[in-house]
Amino acid sequence: EKKLPSVLDSNSCLLEIGVHKGGSLQYWADKYHNSVIGGIDIDQRCKGIETTNNNIRVFTGSQNDKAFRTNY
Repeated sequence: EKKLPSVLDSNSCLLEIGVHKGGSLQYWADKYHNSVIGGIDIDQRCKGIETTNNNIRVFTGSQNDKAFRTNY
């Protein structure tokens, strides 16, 4: 985390694979307001996390699915 503040201060993107309940996405979004925080999970219910913060984007799919990764 010591190196991340300067990297994520403005207009950056962070991608988390495996969102689960979204706690860490919310943490990053709260900490870095100007960044886009993305998440990938196979559980469609994780899309609901987007409603808690404008800079969170969740994509439903599998990291093992080459077509999903290509279209993402």
